[in-house]
Amino acid sequence: MRKASMSAGSGSSRKHKSMLTEERLFSSRPKALVVDDDEGVRYSLHRCLTGAGFEVLTASNLSEAKTCLQTAQLNLAFIDLFLSDSESGLDLLPFLKEHQPVCEAILISGNSSFEPAVEATRNGVFACLAKPLSKETIREVARNAVEKSLA
Repeated sequence: MRKASMSAGSGSSRKHKSMLTEERLFSSRPKALVVDDDEGVRYSLHRCLTGAGFEVLTASNLSEAKTCLQTAQLNLAFIDLFLSDSESGLDLLPFLKEHQPVCEAILISGNSSFEPAVEATRNGVFACLAKPLSKETIREVARNAVEKSLA
């Protein structure tokens, strides 16, 4: 019995150390924006990022995204490349950089063609990711983007 108790304690200790490291990295909860016209994608990203300690705002279109960018200080933004027939996530990038110069943009797309995103990376996009996204990828890219935004 005693060994099991010690083993559980050491696992808890490792988790605690990991949390302390993240607390030192982020003195306050980092803030993320998720911009996607698909409610399921917004929900999944919100849940994943919240579970990783982020405060998360969501927007379903460019207008909502611009409101978020004007009202909250953000560290990163996951932006769908193709929002609707008339809206592109690329159209948000100049506004994002003007209003949130340290906010890192991460483009996401369910489309296999990232040709438009290649140009975006030349304009300061942190990463381009293809859907579906794994939890591990989301969290790793988000942490790296926040580290860069705080540097």
